[in-house]
Amino acid sequence: MNPNQEENRFKELFHDLKREDARLAPSFTRDWDAASSRVGKVSSFGPVARVIAALVVLLALGGLMRGSFRSSPKPTILTGTPVALSSISQWQSPTDFLLKFPGDSLLKTIPQLGESSLEINGNISDLESATFSL
Repeated sequence: MNPNQEENRFKELFHDLKREDARLAPSFTRDWDAASSRVGKVSSFGPVARVIAALVVLLALGGLMRGSFRSSPKPTILTGTPVALSSISQWQSPTDFLLKFPGDSLLKTIPQLGESSLEINGNISDLESATFSL
């Protein structure tokens, strides 16, 4: 089969499917007429159902407002246990040690002119002998 014959065959199959869908689908005018006939009708909710719905909404709003105006509970103080109060400036992160590594001082110092290379090598050997501890 050449490509043109295959393409024509696919077009025929597609048109067959389209005709089948159109045959099985409900007509638009029937759906439109059914929808427009319901426009003028009163909703199925009677006045009692509307009053009940309004009461439910009012009760929900009242519950929300009651909860928002409720005073916060007073803090309880435990007796017999010492409470250590410290300044925020003295607080340290419990994971602060993860940011420090052996040889950190090498990165925080600036080499000076005339500094001995033995001093620099000594600091590097400290770095090599250091181990991480967790």
